[in-house]
Formats: sequence, structure tokens, C-alpha cells
Amino acid sequence: MDIAASLPVGSVIVADEQTSGIGRHGHSWDSERGSGLYVSMVLEPHPVLTLALGLAAREALREVTSLECDIRWPNDLMLAGRKLGGILVQLHEKRAVAGIGINMLQRKFPDELAPIATSLLIETGLEFRPEDLLEALLKAVGAAVLLATPQVIEQWQNCSTWARGKTVRVDSGERLIIGVTCGLSDSGYLLVRTREGQIETVVAGGVRD
Repeated sequence: MDIAASLPVGSVIVADEQTSGIGRHGHSWDSERGSGLYVSMVLEPHPVLTLALGLAAREALREVTSLECDIRWPNDLMLAGRKLGGILVQLHEKRAVAGIGINMLQRKFPDELAPIATSLLIETGLEFRPEDLLEALLKAVGAAVLLATPQVIEQWQNCSTWARGKTVRVDSGERLIIGVTCGLSDSGYLLVRTREGQIETVVAGGVRD
């Protein structure tokens, strides 16, 4: 992503591994050499780009593997209840740099990640090729970024089990919100109904069940 930040819109960089991979809010990202798809792309900004890329990644995975992945607000790809991949978007002047990482060929994870992370190989026993997934992903991204914000939000809500009726804990960094999800706002933020009946708008934070 650091290299991509200086490149024009339309640029795509693929890595065999990440030595400084990060997630949202500075969280670390484990990326074993040769075991996943690690790609950064330079795109035009979009009001709900992270959500659109989640839809694109989900579609690419469905096309290549026939699996129906879940998506957790705002940027996680989930499979069998564990994290399969993640998306990170950073703005640089008039460009958006999007990093997408998807676990593919890992046979195991470090002990601290094993309960919450998974790979396509672990879940299916099959070895899918990163280049096939990349081709499908680039095509899906090209279509997803053309969608208007209301279309992205509607499709995201229809594809995610986390959108409505999910009991969640949201760590915003400043406080903990506990409640049940009730869709997305018009701007793509997560809405959570607390135990007191109030609707909280989650702008940023880690969402867990």
C-alpha cells in the first residue's frame, strides 16, 4: 500500500507476502509467504468503498470457489464463523488505495489466531490459485465501484448476516457498545440498537459477536 500510494488510479500491486501487514486501527495481519492473495489497488474514491470492495471480494470468492462467504462490517470476509480476509482503504489526495488480503493456502495459524482465522484450504481441503482469484477480484471490483451508494448499501445488507438481528459488541476505542444490529445508515455506518432501546450509529470500531 505504501508503494501504491504514489501510483496513478488503475495501478495494481500484488505481493507474495506481507512483512508489515496491518489491519484497521493498527491491528496486525498475519500473511504467510505464498499462502494468500495480498493485493493493493489504486481506485477513484467512493463514499462506501470498503463496503463495495467487500461485495466484490465476496463475488470473486463465489465465482472461483463456489463458497458463499459472509461479510462483517466494515471490512472483514468471514467463512465458517472465522476471518478469511480483510480490506483496508486509505485516502491519498484524490486517490483511494485499497489493500485486500485473503487467506488461501495456510494449513494452520499462530495459536493466538487459530480460533478466529481460517483459510480456503482449511475449510475446503482444496488449493485454489491466487492468480485465479485475483482475476475474478479485479473484474468484480470494476463492477462494484460503479454502483451508487444506495445500491452498495442495499446489496451489502442482503449479503451479510451481520447487518440485522446480530447481537454484537462494538469497541470504538472510547467505549463499548453492546446491542443488536439493525441495518446500515444512508452513509453506510452500522446501526446498533442497545439494550436500552437507543439506536447507536457506529462510525468506526471493531465488531464482534
